Amino acid sequence: MESARGKVEVVAMVTKRFKPFQMNGRKVHQVGVIWHWGYTGLSTGHSANCLTPHVGDANTMIPEFKAFLVNVKKA
Repeated sequence: MESARGKVEVVAMVTKRFKPFQMNGRKVHQVGVIWHWGYTGLSTGHSANCLTPHVGDANTMIPEFKAFLVNVKKA
């Protein structure tokens, strides 16, 4: 998985729980990524923090960590 800010190698779990949706006439798929467990503990290795932008909304002071674009490629 890769964004403009970084790249991580992950194992995919395909599920029917995330349904594709239409945006401007195109089918768009959602990707869920673990991003808050850190580098030790139950889950180790890279997290979505490597992919996220380091910017926030100036009005609400909420970081834009929860929605960003990635490319997914099969290894």
